[in-house]
Amino acid sequence: PVLAVCAGSWTLWENYGDCIVSVSDHNYGGAMPRLSTAGPSVCNNKMIHQVTPTKDSYLAGAIQSNASFAVNSVHWKAPEESAAASTMNLLEVSAYSKQDNELAPNSRQGQVMQPEKCVEAFETKYGVPMMGIQWHPEAFNPKDKDFKIHQSIFSFMVTAGKTYLNRQRLNEEFKASIAYNRNALFSHEKQSKSTQVEASIDDTLNKLNDLNIG
Repeated sequence: PVLAVCAGSWTLWENYGDCIVSVSDHNYGGAMPRLSTAGPSVCNNKMIHQVTPTKDSYLAGAIQSNASFAVNSVHWKAPEESAAASTMNLLEVSAYSKQDNELAPNSRQGQVMQPEKCVEAFETKYGVPMMGIQWHPEAFNPKDKDFKIHQSIFSFMVTAGKTYLNRQRLNEEFKASIAYNRNALFSHEKQSKSTQVEASIDDTLNKLNDLNIG
């Protein structure tokens, strides 16, 4: 599982074979979000637009909602939606920017905000979850209104990582059980050995069932 943030999402998109494009109205025009040296807070975390997740996406599942939510905006490029067919067979858009300026009528430079519709998040369609997002979820703290939404993205990826590791371990155990069982059958092992093989296979299948992947 991979969570690619901000420019990391551009790299992930490009490595799947497509391009990124410039956006003009999503650049915060200042420093990136960073931890304050004066206390437990985040600096330069002005939220200037909203994003809307797509239905049934990993992202919508992670935050348990299809409703729009607020994000910080510090990016000046975005994945190109008119991607090649080969790219879109592997990736799908999971969020778009919302074209309103309700959160911040004016930009930091005093200009009227006119958010463009652009790709704000995307994810893989197959295999383990790989997600690219344009904003910085790590720059939200408990005092922010949408903190729990952004925190849930990390929680989702942690669960995905644990599931991936457990699946790898189960695969190894299952292969070892099959190999041992094959050796036992063809080398005429004693009954006690066969019993151990059956117990090992049963234990592996129980673990698979517990994860609902058996």
